[in-house]
Amino acid sequence: KAGSQQLLFPKIIYFTKPEVLLIEELIPSLEPLGFNMSVIYKESVSITGIPVAIIADNIETILVNFINSYQNDLLGNHFSQTDILAMGIKTGDYLSYAEQQNIINLLFACKDSLVSPFGKTIFNILRQTDLDIKFL
Repeated sequence: KAGSQQLLFPKIIYFTKPEVLLIEELIPSLEPLGFNMSVIYKESVSITGIPVAIIADNIETILVNFINSYQNDLLGNHFSQTDILAMGIKTGDYLSYAEQQNIINLLFACKDSLVSPFGKTIFNILRQTDLDIKFL
């Protein structure tokens, strides 16, 4: 189970009824990633804990992006803390040293550290023969 930072005050986020039903279904899969949440009304979710690498201010955006990606089947049936984290960090965002270190640790903890959470190759070793074929 991933580390979770407990919020001083629960964050209440409002969703549509279908989204709340989906979140309710996903809670058992999100808890091992560091989320502590529960459905409190038919259209809202109370979040009391979030993964360590996520900033509390971004949690609503992250959950909305996550639900949209899940509904559009971009994540498939399996997702990781890296998937959630990638949705919360935008280009140009400043990250503290601890946040940067956590991202690196999550990347190398992946089953395949040569592939991004979105399935793209992030590291490729080129041999001299490969270079010769491409440039000669």
